[in-house]
Amino acid sequence: MKSVRGPKLLAICIVLLGWAIKWLSQKTGNGTIFFSLPLWPEQRTPDIKLTYFDARGRGEAIRLALVDAHLSWEEDTFTSSEWPDIKRRGIESGQFPFGQVPVLTYDGLNIAQSHSILRFVGRLHGQYGDLTSPEEAARVDQLADSTEDLRKKLMAIKYGAGTEEDKRSQYVSYHNEVYPIWIKYFENLHVRFLMQKGPFIAGTQNPTFADFLLYDLVDTHRLLVAPALKSLENDGRNTYDPFVGVPALRQWHEKVSARPQLRDYLESGRRREH
Repeated sequence: MKSVRGPKLLAICIVLLGWAIKWLSQKTGNGTIFFSLPLWPEQRTPDIKLTYFDARGRGEAIRLALVDAHLSWEEDTFTSSEWPDIKRRGIESGQFPFGQVPVLTYDGLNIAQSHSILRFVGRLHGQYGDLTSPEEAARVDQLADSTEDLRKKLMAIKYGAGTEEDKRSQYVSYHNEVYPIWIKYFENLHVRFLMQKGPFIAGTQNPTFADFLLYDLVDTHRLLVAPALKSLENDGRNTYDPFVGVPALRQWHEKVSARPQLRDYLESGRRREH
């Protein structure tokens, strides 16, 4: 005797679906609700504006994230001499909730703090890894926040007191004593995640905001440290390699640089020199 379990189950599903459609129709007074529901969200281009100095700084990782997400945005830039007046007006209007920049305005929502901006964009545009995995989010967060620790050490020299000669000496000490330790931390974590998870810095299948933060940090390191090393009398190098002893990070950097949208941006005149 043949089993009728399959056909019976199918019939029950059809009946339940019919009841559901009828119930929804009664709720709205017509029989079209089921077919009028969109099958996918309407696609639209968000209105985005980045307010920041006319420089890379803390705005550059945000720009990299926007570029890689195929987003267009407007920039409201200013010089250091213009900043006091702009800051006052931004605080009064509520655009600058902490009196700081960068601020990203996304469909009218003002978001301050660079890492908060990157997390917001990451959640909306697939740059936060698997949001259903607390472990993966933790990997992204710890790497993103660790870039801040190293960045602060570098910025303390750039914006600290002292002559240009003093700062050159400090950059060289940073390069010899601080950077090798921290870049090896990133290398070790990346190798571990690369073997177990995925090819990007936090072991994800696609780049996250942690990738853009570290990418910008390495470039900033190169911009500030290379001239100091070149100025040494016993240093005849014309180029500076920040990936000595960290081959996995070198490959990671090349992979990020080769992403089509990022490659076009990096090679264009849109990217600021400093």
